[in-house]
Amino acid sequence: MPSNSAAWLVAEKAHPLEIQTAPYNIPGDKEVLVKNAALAINPVDSALQASAIFPLKYPAISGADTAGEVLEVSNGVTQFKKGDRVLAFALGSVNQTQSRGLFKTTGLYQVEYSGLQYLSVDCAPNGKTLLIWGGSSSVGSNAIQLAIASGYEAATTSSCKNFEYVKKLGAKKCVEAASRLRGNKFIATFRQPPEDLPSGVGAKVIFSSDIKDNEVGEVIFESYLPRALAEGKFVAAPDPYVVSKGLEFLQAGIDMDLAMAPSTGAQIIARSLRHLGVAVVFGIVGIPVVEIAEEAINLGIKFVGFRNEQAAAYAASVYGYLTGKPGICLVVGGPGVLHAIPGVCAQSLPIRFSATHTEALQIANSSVNAFPFLLLAGSSETYLTSKGAFQELDAVSVLNLHTKAAFRPAAPDAIPDAIQNAYRSAYYGRPGPSFIDLPADIIQGVASSSTTLGRTSLVPLPPKPSAEETILFKVAQLLKTAKSPLIVIGKGAAYARASESIGSLITQTQVPFLPTPMGKGVLPDSHPLNAASARSTALREADVVLLLGARLNWVLHFGSPPKWNASARFIQIDISADELGKNAADPALAIHGDIATVIPQLQAHLSTWSYKPESSPYTSRLLAAKEKNLATAAKKAADPTLPMTHSSALSAIERTLHSLSPPDDGRIVYVSEGANTMDISRSVFPVSYPRLRLDAGTHATMGVGMGYAIAAHVAYNGFGATPGEAAINVTEAVGKPGKKKIVCLEGDSAFGFSAMEVETMARYGMDILIFVINNGGVYHGDADDEGRWKELQDATLGSGNPDKGGKGLRSTSLSFGTRYENLAAMVGGLGLVARTPEEVEEATRKGWECGKVCVVNVIVGKGEGGKLEFGWQAGSKQKGNGADEQGREDEMREKGKGGRGSKL
Repeated sequence: MPSNSAAWLVAEKAHPLEIQTAPYNIPGDKEVLVKNAALAINPVDSALQASAIFPLKYPAISGADTAGEVLEVSNGVTQFKKGDRVLAFALGSVNQTQSRGLFKTTGLYQVEYSGLQYLSVDCAPNGKTLLIWGGSSSVGSNAIQLAIASGYEAATTSSCKNFEYVKKLGAKKCVEAASRLRGNKFIATFRQPPEDLPSGVGAKVIFSSDIKDNEVGEVIFESYLPRALAEGKFVAAPDPYVVSKGLEFLQAGIDMDLAMAPSTGAQIIARSLRHLGVAVVFGIVGIPVVEIAEEAINLGIKFVGFRNEQAAAYAASVYGYLTGKPGICLVVGGPGVLHAIPGVCAQSLPIRFSATHTEALQIANSSVNAFPFLLLAGSSETYLTSKGAFQELDAVSVLNLHTKAAFRPAAPDAIPDAIQNAYRSAYYGRPGPSFIDLPADIIQGVASSSTTLGRTSLVPLPPKPSAEETILFKVAQLLKTAKSPLIVIGKGAAYARASESIGSLITQTQVPFLPTPMGKGVLPDSHPLNAASARSTALREADVVLLLGARLNWVLHFGSPPKWNASARFIQIDISADELGKNAADPALAIHGDIATVIPQLQAHLSTWSYKPESSPYTSRLLAAKEKNLATAAKKAADPTLPMTHSSALSAIERTLHSLSPPDDGRIVYVSEGANTMDISRSVFPVSYPRLRLDAGTHATMGVGMGYAIAAHVAYNGFGATPGEAAINVTEAVGKPGKKKIVCLEGDSAFGFSAMEVETMARYGMDILIFVINNGGVYHGDADDEGRWKELQDATLGSGNPDKGGKGLRSTSLSFGTRYENLAAMVGGLGLVARTPEEVEEATRKGWECGKVCVVNVIVGKGEGGKLEFGWQAGSKQKGNGADEQGREDEMREKGKGGRGSKL
C-alpha cells in the first residue's frame, strides 16, 4: 500500500503541527481519493488549532481547502476518473474521519441563510442588488462573482485602495461603510454571533459541510463552476500568497493567517510566546496583563497563577534552569515588578554595571545564580508618564542594571522583535534575566498593519564555544604534574547537560571530584571518587583544581586559605569570559567555552594519562576523613533524643523515601531551604542524576522553596497529580522514565516566606510532599516546651515575671508549635504531625501515597544556641593553620551520605 503523511494536530491547541505518517484511506461509496497538490489555509484551520473552536478527537488532521489529483474512485462515482485534477473540501475534522473529502461552497444559496436565486453561466439580471461585506477578502471575492452569476448586481464594502480590484471582479458599487444602507442585512459566520446585533441585522452560524446534504453543492460545483472557469467568467481571486512547498511549512502558513487579522497587543504577545515554543507562563495577573494571560491560555499555553510575585519569579527562573530555556513570568506593573525583582536579581546574573555602583554591589550581583529568565510586566499608559498614573514606575530604569536586556516596545507592531530579542538575550551566552515593560496602551492597542507585523520563531540552541588548543595543552600538562588534583563540579555543569562528558573525564583520569550543592548528581553521589564526605580535607590538600561550571565565590571560600591550600592552582572552564580569573583563579589557566564541548578537547590532550589514587597519600587521607565523617553522621542519625534533632528527623525521612524510591531510580526531586535544614539535608539525601536537587542557591535566598517545587512539578510532570505531558525535552538522563515526586525539606522560618503557595499546589493538583522542620525559630528556637516559651512571650509583652522570662523572646524566635500542617488541610490536602522517628516514617509513607499536596509538620528540638552564621561559612575566616575549622567543618557539614563509595 502506498505511504502517506500528514500534519497532525496531536492535542488540543498543540503547536506546532507534527509531520507524521498517516493512513492511506481506501475511498468508500461515492468517494474519491485525492493526492494533495496545494493546500489553502482557511481561517477555520487557524481557529481549530489556536482556540479549539470545535471538539475534535486527537490526534487529528485538520484542513479543508485543497486541490490535487484523483488517485482512486469508488463505485457510484461517474463524474471523476483517475488522473483528474480537482478542487476539494475535506470534512475530516467535522465527521471525525481522517483525510476524507467533499466539495465546498458558501451559504449564499441555502434557504435558511441568504436563499439566493441559483446561479448559471448565462443568468439574466434580476434587478436586485446584493451587498457583500468585505469584497476584497477571499470569501468576498468569490461572493461577488457568484452574486453576478445569480443575476444580482453586486455592491460591496471595501477600503479605497481596493475599489479598482473589486470592480474588476464585477462589483458595481463600492462603499467604505454600509451602516446607512437599506435592505435585508444578514451575517453568516462559523463562530457564534454576538447577542447585541443592531436592529435589522440577522445572523446564523454556518457550516460548509451542510452542502453535502442539499442541492447547493451540485448546482455550484457541477452545473456552474466547470463551465464558468473554462469560459473565464469565474476567476480565482484574490491572487494566492504561496508560503512554501512541503507539509513542514503548513504551520508557518497558519501562523501567518493568524497574524493577518487585526491583533491587539495582548494577542501579539501571546502569539509571540507561542511561536518561541513557550509552554507555560508563571505569574500573577491584574489590570492590564490579565488580557495577555487569557490570550496565552487561548493559544494552549499553560498559566500558573501564584499568590505572590516573588514565588512566581522564583518558579520561572528555576524552570529555566531545569528546562534549559528561559522561564517566563508575567506580573502587573509597579508593586508587581518590585515584588518580582528578587527573582531577577537573586536568581539571575546581571551583566552590566554603572560606574557609580559600589564595588560591594558589583561583587554581590556577580555572585548570584545564572538562570535564563524573561520577566514581562504591565505598566501605566505611555501618555500618562510623570503624571502619577496608576502603579506608575520607570521599571526599565530600575531593572536595566540588573538584566541582560530591559526595554519597552514603542508600539504593538514592535512587540514580536522585542520579545524575541529579550528571549535570546536571556538564553545565549551566560544565562540571565531579561525584562520587557508593557504599558497598558500597548497591551490594549491594535497593530497598525498586519502585513508589516513581524513574528517570532524558535530560537536555535545557543552556540557552544570550544577552547583554544594552546591553553588546553598548558592545562593538560599542569594536571599531569598534580600530586593532589581535584575536580569541582558546579551547577553550571548541571545546566550545561555535561554529565556524559564529565563522567568520561573522571573515569579516564581517576581524579577525585567535589560537587557544589547544586552540582550534586552530575555524577552519582555514590560514585567512589566523590570527595563530598571529606570536603575540608580535599580543599586543604588539593594542589591543582579544575573548576567545571563552578565559581570561586563564598560557596568555595573564594579559593583562599585557610579553607584552601595556599599554593593551589585553579583551572576554570566557564561559558562567561567575565568570570575568568576572579579571586584566586589564574587567568592564564582560564578556558572560555562550553563545558560539554571543552572536556572532550581536554581529554584528547590528556591522552591516556590517569591519576593513581590507590597509591596516593592524598587519597588515603581523603578516605580516612570520609570514614570518620560517615561514622559521625550515623551516630547523629541514630540519636534517640526527643524532641528529635535535625539529623535524626531527616534521616528518618531519608530511610523511608529511599525504601519507596531508591536514589538510582531518579524519581525524587529535592527542594531544600532553611539554614540548618538545607545544610544537613544536603548530605543526608543522595542523588544520582543532575538537576534533582534545588536549594537556596548562590545567593542563599530564603523563600524559594515553594516556587521551585511548583516549577519542578510542571517541568518534570506537567500538571496534576498523575503523569502528564512534561515540559522538559530530555536531552540527558534524569532518572528512570515516569513521574517524579517533588519533596520539599523546609525550615520553618524559610517556609513562612511563601507558605501560601500550598494553595497554588492544591489548585493545580500537584501532589507535592512538604516537610516543615519546626524548631520554632530562625536557626534555633527559644524553648522545647510550651510553658517555657509562654514565660518568654509574657516577658516580651511586659506582662510576665521578669525573673522567669528574663529579656523575653530573642529576635530569632518564632511561635512555639505552629500548626503548619493545617495549611494543607484548609485547601483539601493532607496535613500530618510527627514528633518521633516512627511518626516521621509513617507520615512520609502517607504523604507519598495520598495523591495530593501534603504538609508534614516535623517537630524537632530548639537546637543549641551560639554564634549565628550560615553553616557553609563556618570557620571560613583566617585563623592560624585552619585545624580548628577543619574539625568543625568535618563534624557539621560532611555527613557523608551523599558519597558512599569507598575507592578514595
